[in-house]
Amino acid sequence: MKILLTGYKCALMKGCNEYLKQKYEVAMQDEKKLNDFDKIKELFRSKQFDTVIFFALGNAALEFFRNIQYSSIINGVNKILLVTDPGDFDLSRDVEDADDNEHQRQIPTQDGGLEKYLLSLLASKDKITTTLRVFGLFGQGVDGELSKAVAKAKKSRKISIDSDKELSLLYVEDAVKIIDEFVVSDVEKGFFNVAPDYATTHSEVLKKAKAYFKKEGIEIEVAIKSNTPANILTANSEKLIAFLPENFRFTTLANAVNKTLKTY
Repeated sequence: MKILLTGYKCALMKGCNEYLKQKYEVAMQDEKKLNDFDKIKELFRSKQFDTVIFFALGNAALEFFRNIQYSSIINGVNKILLVTDPGDFDLSRDVEDADDNEHQRQIPTQDGGLEKYLLSLLASKDKITTTLRVFGLFGQGVDGELSKAVAKAKKSRKISIDSDKELSLLYVEDAVKIIDEFVVSDVEKGFFNVAPDYATTHSEVLKKAKAYFKKEGIEIEVAIKSNTPANILTANSEKLIAFLPENFRFTTLANAVNKTLKTY
């Protein structure tokens, strides 16, 4: 099987590259190297990919995805996996236990929200794209306030974040394995919330990080700057869980924190 990983170069994309290349023929191209439609068409024509995994987890992606989508269709790609985030939801309010198609009932108002909404709409128009909406990632190299704050703690002896959040936080290695399941399996086209079977809070992550360091003989100061109630961004992941193999187990929050901190 030939797979193209492309889009925003992130920890999840790199993790998928390392994992999937052990089983498949994998090419990884970030969007900065494919900024020309003619280059994209030539790449698809010459490589004849079976599957494309497009990571829309950061930068502007609408026009680039449109070019990837068109090139995939005319060159016989069997499957596109669009890996994105909940930016197509209206994040000006709490989003709690959101179902997979929640975006169809609201228009986002935050920066970048309309683009993500249009990206979801575009993905729904072809016959080969499945959208995997990753609610929150945690782990080594993940570009986010929480992961960065924890990563610095061993040196600074302090973890400080702006505010608490309640969220569906997924360990990055679990996300990689879930994406592989979508690569190898026949799956209905549509939207899947990619999230664990539990929700957590930033404060709970910090508590577990502090406990990890204490076992290492290191005292860490933990600070949450705002006292306002936690913002909520959580997913209903029942559709995903029904799709995954029965023996799939999500990494617990404690293990995710411990495994991450051992790498720093």
